[in-house]
Amino acid sequence: GGAEGGADAEGAALPVEVVISTLPAAAEFELPAWLLRPGGSGPGPSSVPAVPAVLDAVYKPPLTSLVRQAREAGFPVVPGATMLVEQGVEQSQLWTGRTAPKRLMLKAVLRNVLAGYEAEAAEAAEVEAFFRSLPDWAPAFE
Repeated sequence: GGAEGGADAEGAALPVEVVISTLPAAAEFELPAWLLRPGGSGPGPSSVPAVPAVLDAVYKPPLTSLVRQAREAGFPVVPGATMLVEQGVEQSQLWTGRTAPKRLMLKAVLRNVLAGYEAEAAEAAEVEAFFRSLPDWAPAFE
């Protein structure tokens, strides 16, 4: 068995609000079937609808099994590349006291991620379309 949803003090199922994965892409982790059901609160009924945000720390490849599954389920997704850039921006600003060049950082990470798909045009197009669908990545395409 895998992880199950939590429960409150009375034992009622609680919805899962966020899923954070730090597993390598090779693990091919996917959400358990119960989490994909309306309510997403573990085995048993739930009266509280849940659409958990999914954060996947993996940035290469950006479209892991978990990210693909979460997108297909309509869950909000924060890919590892976004986490990497946001962490870099914050660290740069803390260390230098200056505004970090986020647009340049986005472009550099995107270029690095897409470089792994040079021989696979269809997959590169899918990855690029994925990043274009994320509002935070718009500056990378300017």
